[in-house]
Amino acid sequence: MVVKPYDMKRIPLIALLIVVLLYSCKTVYVYVGMPENEFQHKYKQAELIEMNSQRHVYRINVYANGIWETKFIYFTEGKLTQVDEGQRQPDVIIQHQ
Repeated sequence: MVVKPYDMKRIPLIALLIVVLLYSCKTVYVYVGMPENEFQHKYKQAELIEMNSQRHVYRINVYANGIWETKFIYFTEGKLTQVDEGQRQPDVIIQHQ
């Protein structure tokens, strides 16, 4: 097999494209039971939005699948217990009179 010079120039370009694709696919990688200090170290941009004696709640915004998503991460006694997108408000409220 003979490698032509113009093929060698394509290899760095292809490698760069693969790296860009991998870094553009960001999401939040956490697990139930994750220690809070590990989360804080991994996601320094997370914002602490609630802190009381029962729990700590963090908000993190991530760009995934072409859209910005907001995730809420809940810690109880220093361990991750829940991840969600917050409480969704209803589109329509019907009052029965």
